[in-house]
Amino acid sequence: MAVTIGEVVTTIETLPDGSAREEPASGASAEAAFEVRLEDLRPLVRALVAEELERRLRQRSDCP
Repeated sequence: MAVTIGEVVTTIETLPDGSAREEPASGASAEAAFEVRLEDLRPLVRALVAEELERRLRQRSDCP
């Protein structure tokens, strides 16, 4: 699954069928299981934080 946030693009790979899976959280489907490595999330989190900070700074500059 490709994920794009701002200018950051990464791919989240689903677990292959037949692999060892953890029990899904309550209400979650076992077919929806996927694996995300922390190092893959860091640039996405940074992009989200940067976008939020930029949005807040724009709001402040718009206020008198």
